[in-house]
Formats: sequence, structure tokens, C-alpha cells
Amino acid sequence: MANDQNAIASNWQHRVLFVQAKAGFGKTVISHSAVSNLAGEAEDPDLCDEPPATAHYHFSNLLCKNNKPEDAFRAFSCQLLHTHRHDRSTLDAVSLLLRKTSFREHATTDEVTDVLLLLLRQHPTFIVVDGIDECSDTEMLLASLARLCRGSDTRVIVFSRPNLKIPLEYQKWASDAPHILPLTSKYNAVAIDRFVAPKLNRLADQGFFGICMDRSPISEVAKTADGDFLWAGMVLKFLQSPLLSSEERFAILQDIRSLQSLESLFRIMFDALARHPLTEKHVITDTFRWLSCPINRMCPEALHTALILRNPNVSESSHTKDILEALPELTFGFVRVVNDDIAFSHGSIRDYLHSPGSQSSEFSLYDDSSVHAHLAARCLAYLTHDVPKRPLGALQPRGPVMPLTIPTSSGASQRTSASCDSGYKSLSSSDGDTNIHNVHATPTQHNSSRANSIRTIPFDTHLPFLRYAALCWPIHLSRALAPSSHHTTNSSADILAYLPALSVFLASRLAVTVWVEASFRYNLPPTLARLVGPLSDLKSEISPATMEGKELRLVINAIRDLSEELLGLKREYEGVMRQNPSLIWQMDGPERAVYWPVWEEIVVSENGR
Repeated sequence: MANDQNAIASNWQHRVLFVQAKAGFGKTVISHSAVSNLAGEAEDPDLCDEPPATAHYHFSNLLCKNNKPEDAFRAFSCQLLHTHRHDRSTLDAVSLLLRKTSFREHATTDEVTDVLLLLLRQHPTFIVVDGIDECSDTEMLLASLARLCRGSDTRVIVFSRPNLKIPLEYQKWASDAPHILPLTSKYNAVAIDRFVAPKLNRLADQGFFGICMDRSPISEVAKTADGDFLWAGMVLKFLQSPLLSSEERFAILQDIRSLQSLESLFRIMFDALARHPLTEKHVITDTFRWLSCPINRMCPEALHTALILRNPNVSESSHTKDILEALPELTFGFVRVVNDDIAFSHGSIRDYLHSPGSQSSEFSLYDDSSVHAHLAARCLAYLTHDVPKRPLGALQPRGPVMPLTIPTSSGASQRTSASCDSGYKSLSSSDGDTNIHNVHATPTQHNSSRANSIRTIPFDTHLPFLRYAALCWPIHLSRALAPSSHHTTNSSADILAYLPALSVFLASRLAVTVWVEASFRYNLPPTLARLVGPLSDLKSEISPATMEGKELRLVINAIRDLSEELLGLKREYEGVMRQNPSLIWQMDGPERAVYWPVWEEIVVSENGR
């Protein structure tokens, strides 16, 4: 059949299986098991024909941004190329196919699909796709999978939630296609009971529910779970929390039926989470904010720095040293830490925090504007207090300051020969000016410095949060100022959480100059023009007679002045600033000395004291 193209094209729908279940059922665990079993069967020495290969992909917007259809196809191609790396005919065919490409650094989506189709035609293959609901374009993904199945004898297993919209081309009414396997609670009943009962009995033996207890409620937990492994797992983590007394644990167990839905369970868990001391609560709240609304994902070191920023309301914590490792325990398991991946344990946790049902909780993320206001404040506080107020690297010989000679009216991003893609996406027009530059790689080093040094140490080695804070605080603030679709009753302190930090930052000319230098070193010239208008609009809402009103008006004047200086800097010196970011500390000409501090003068002044 593998060589009968007509048969392959006519009955491809029968080689696609949709496995559907509600959130929390355990689809990801089942998909991993399916991949392992398929790979194990391929190693059976009794197989006469070529053993089928297995390629798989898991879509998740909790752990990564790679949720486009092409990301899955690139992964499939890489896995299959690795599997067949010793097959000469495959390598020859792929090499011939690559000769027809443009030899660019990254293959286009069509080129990746062509390579994948070639591999699938040459070798029997199973493809397993999990979390398809979180793909950015499920319609395109399913259309591409259909094309692959029509052109090869590939077999596909797709794990999804029941509300997945399956395209009409997958339907073949005469033979009951599409083939859908719905997983209901009965499939998980025995597994959950075997998972929950021993653990609860062990907790009872250890006295978690008191010295003597009636163990009959334990059997009710598995029945109440209704096939939901996520719910059962969260109940177990909750009952082991040191914040609960033995009496409270037993009361929860007795009234477990009232917590049958995830929403009701999350509500009581977040209420208990509020019992933490103020220190831990601030850490938990900030963790939820950073994981829920980041502009770009941060590395663990950057997140660790963001969570331990100095806060006048928070004292030293016993968890500060190992704060990332402590997050699962602090949050009842709402956050998981696996190697370098720090994320919500399940997407439904984040969804609940963004839902209207969470508004009564102090951990609620329902108001996006308030969340971004707090995150902007954290970035600004870091730039003001934690980054040394001095040049980020050695001052380069200034030479003659020549104005930029290339036109800057277009929004095109300039790449220097030393820059590379940092993974930060360009800002949309809603988040910035009409002339927005892509964010590129960390420090652009001079060729001369590279020639003089075998090993160049990045300027931000000891400042892991600098890239994020410098490049993203204007975006957070822009989103905090954007009109919110949610009508909340948040206090002005939440809405204007960024104001004190922004005021202190703008008042520190040295902190502002370090930020400008960092922005140019990251190859994204700073601009604040998009913030002036929304901030000015707030004047009509906040009385000048209040302290907040007075501070707001001072901030508006300061940010307007800085915005004009940045526009002038970009207009006249963008080219040389990209090549020599430290030039911002050497603006001692008659026009620029008024605003930008001159580092040599600062050093002389300090030495003269």
C-alpha cells in the first residue's frame, strides 16, 4: 500500500485518530506513553518489515512560545533526520532537495514541509501531536497534516479537548471518519483510585488528619474527581500544606463533594494561600504575574533576580536563597520547576487567575492593566537601584561625533555585523511608535575589542535581568496605560503602581543614561514617545491637589523632556551610538552636555572630594 499513491490519497482519513478528553484528564501523560510504546514496538527484533519511526510534538504556551504549526513540522523533520541519519538513500535525497533551496540560515515553512514529506514517503512513520488546542493556528496545522497523510502512509494520533473543530476534509461519512476516541471519566476511575487512596492513607498514618479519623471519606475523593487527574493531584498537594491544621484537612476531606469543580477547588486553595506571611505572598504574587504576562520568557537567573528585588514592604525571607526551588511548595504546586523550565503546572490555573471568578482573591490577575503596572514598576526599580550607575563597559575612543547619514524615516531595523536575534519580537504599533526596531542580541562588541581579546565577557554577565528590564519596561507601562476591557474596583495604588518607581527613575539622570546605553547595546534604540499621550490623559482623572496628581504631573514633564532628548539622539547619532553605545557618557558638546552626564567629569568630581 505504501507504493499505491491512489490508495494512500483516497483513504488517508482512516490513518488519523483524534483522542479527546477534557482539561486535566491526563492527555499529555497518555501521549508520552503512546510515544514510548510505539518506539518500543519498533525495536521488536521479530519485525520483518522496516520498523516504523515515531515523531512527536507537544504544544504548550506555558513553557515556550514555539506554538506555531511550523514549529511542530521542524521538530518532526529533526527527529526523523536523526532517526534515519545512517540511511544513505535518505541523506542523498535530502541533500538533493536542499540544493534547490536558497541556502538561507533558516528554512522556510514550505522547505521544511517538503523535507518532512520526503522523509514520510521513504519510511513508515507515526506522528503524535499533543496539546493541539494551544497551537496558534489549528486550522493550518490540520490542513498541513492532511496534506502529509495524502502524500504518504503516515499514521497520526492527535490529542485534544472535545471542542476541537475538525475540518470537513477529515470527514468521510461512508466509513465513519473522522475517527474520534472520547476519553470519559470511567477510563480514569480505577487509575485515580489507585493514585489517590494509598497516598491519603499514608497521610492518615502520619497524622495529617488527626490522631484518630474515620477513613471512609478517602474513597469519596476518587469518585469526586470524575476522571480529572489534575483535580485529584491538586487536592493531594493542598492537603499536605503546612498552612492547614489537621482539623481543617479532615473537614476538607469530609466536604470534598463541595469542591468537585476545579474553580471551587482553586478558590479555597487561593484563600489558604493568602495565609502566607507578607514576604511569601509578595513572592507568590510576583511569580504569578511574571509567568502570566511576560513580554518574553525569562531565563531562571533573570526570574530569580526579579523575584528578590528590593521591596520596602518585604523583609528578608528564608526562601530567598533557593526561591525558585521553593516555588512549588510555596504555591501548593500551582507552579512547577523542572530543570530550567518554570511555569504554571497547568494552563487552567492561569486561566482561573485571569477569570472574573478570581477577583475576590488578592492573587487575581483579572485586571491586566494592574498586572502590567506592577511589572513595569519592578523593571524600573531594578534599573534605578540594582544596576550600577556607571558605564556598562569600557568607554571607547570617541573620535569625531558624526551625525547619522542614512535616512531614519523608515521603520526598518538595522542589524550590525555583531548582532544576532535575541528572540525578542518587534513591538506592534499598538505597543510603540510607528518607527519600532526589532530587539536583537546582547552586547554588540567592537571588532577592535574582539581582535585584542580572545575571550570577550558579555557586559551583562552579572546583570541577568538587565536585558528584560531595559527593553520591556516601556511595553509593560504602555499596556498598563491601555484602556482595559475589565471593569474592576482596584484602588489607585494598584492602577498607578508604576508611578513612584517611574518618578524615582526619571529623577536619576545616571540611571536613565545606563538604560539608554543598555538599549543601544541590545540594538534597540530607546523611545518613549508612545507613553507621553496616555500619561497626559490621566491628568483629567487625577486631581492635582492630591499627592498622586502632583507626582503624575512632574512625571509627565520629565518623560516628555526625556522623550524629546531620545528622539534627537536617535535622529542625529543613531548610527554611531549603535557602533559605540558608550558614547552616551561622552556627550560633552554644547548641545548635549545639558542633559546627558559626562562620565569623565563625574570621576573627576568624585576624586576631588
